[in-house]
Amino acid sequence: MNNFNNNSFNMQTNKLKEIAKSKGIMAKELADILGTTKETVSRHMNGKIAISHDFVERYADALDVPPEWIIFEPKGIDVLGRIMPNFIVEQFTSFEEKTKTATAPFNFPPNSAAVLGGNDKEQEFWTDYTLYVFGRSAMTNRIVEPETNNRLSIIKHDGNIKLGRIWKSSRTSETNKVCYDIENTRMRGDGAMKREQDVVWATPILAIYTEPKLLGINIID
Repeated sequence: MNNFNNNSFNMQTNKLKEIAKSKGIMAKELADILGTTKETVSRHMNGKIAISHDFVERYADALDVPPEWIIFEPKGIDVLGRIMPNFIVEQFTSFEEKTKTATAPFNFPPNSAAVLGGNDKEQEFWTDYTLYVFGRSAMTNRIVEPETNNRLSIIKHDGNIKLGRIWKSSRTSETNKVCYDIENTRMRGDGAMKREQDVVWATPILAIYTEPKLLGINIID
């Protein structure tokens, strides 16, 4: 059960009517499910009376949505793929297209997207459905952001999207293009570092949310 500080909630943020409509449920049907009157549900939907904490929980159960969705407008970002055990991102479709969505009762960083973590429990930060959030500007503009230096980042090179660390190489390519050294943070030994790589774009991870459901984050298609 989710905990809220208030006993009732301001109706300016009430999404009950919109959510019920999206589910194809009318006020009378919702009232029957909850064992209350149609008038009470209608007043909640139309902002005539405040929704109590108890009703928020009951509406959420009846509509099969998180309680936060009733009282806050969900704020979503695109979830573009899943990070596999080799740290390569398996794209849901094309990485630059909208695919899944992560919604939360709080603001994600502006102009951001995310990828999902995998199931490798050996990694301390690597839990099932860990959400890695990053800015979209580098992906859109095909640039390597300077903030990626020695930071966990999303990187496109060698035809793949990867999670790793990146450094500007001391050498350039034959065409005088800047090259980068890339470390696979999961590997150890000689294979962990790739030297003098041609990178299409790279951007640092802005936030990592482990166990997102506990934070009210939901991944939807």
